[in-house]
Amino acid sequence: MLREHRGDGHVASLLTAGIGGRESHVFHALATGLSPSVYATSRNIHETEWSALVSGLRSRGLVTADGSSLTDVGRETKAGIESTTDALAATAYATLEEAEIEELIGLLRPLTKAVVASGEIPQQSPMGLDLDDATT
Repeated sequence: MLREHRGDGHVASLLTAGIGGRESHVFHALATGLSPSVYATSRNIHETEWSALVSGLRSRGLVTADGSSLTDVGRETKAGIESTTDALAATAYATLEEAEIEELIGLLRPLTKAVVASGEIPQQSPMGLDLDDATT
C-alpha cells in the first residue's frame, strides 16, 4: 500500500514535469543505466518505439545527442521528480515518530527479502526499486 501511495505521487510528478506514460520508462532507464531489454520484456517497448521515445526526450533537451543518457537538464528534471515524489509520499508517514518509522522498516524488511528471494520481482526491474538494498 505504501508503494502504491508513492507511485501515485510519482505519476503526478512525472506528468507535471511533462514526462508521459511509456516515455517515463525510457527516461528512468536512461537515468539509471537499466537496459532497454528489461522494458522490451516487461513493457513490450521494442527498438522502434524506444528510439521514438528517446527522440522525443532528446528534442526537449533531456537526453544526450547519442541517446545514451540524460543531459544536465534531464538529470535536474529527474532529481526534481524524485524530490516531489518523496514530498508527496511523506504524507503517509506524517503521524509517525522517527522510532516508529524505523520499526516499520524493520517489520517490512523480512517481507521485502522474501519477495526478492522468491524471484517474483527480477533484480533488474522497471519499478525503480533497488533490490540489492532489499537483500541486506
